[in-house]
Amino acid sequence: AYGALGVGKIHTMVGSKTSPSIVHLELYKRLRAMKDKSCELLVSYQQPTSPEQLLDMLAKGNKNQA
Repeated sequence: AYGALGVGKIHTMVGSKTSPSIVHLELYKRLRAMKDKSCELLVSYQQPTSPEQLLDMLAKGNKNQA
């Protein structure tokens, strides 16, 4: 999420127990749709602190790129 300070980006991405985030809601929806199937799920959050860090993470050849 990208935007001005104090507009709710962290809440949108992380949420709380009483108000789950968009990420969690979508994940729960997809897991419920799988029903009896099993899988391994790995999730990570990254918080770039500058536009340059974001561009570096997205650059071709980045060894940490998913």
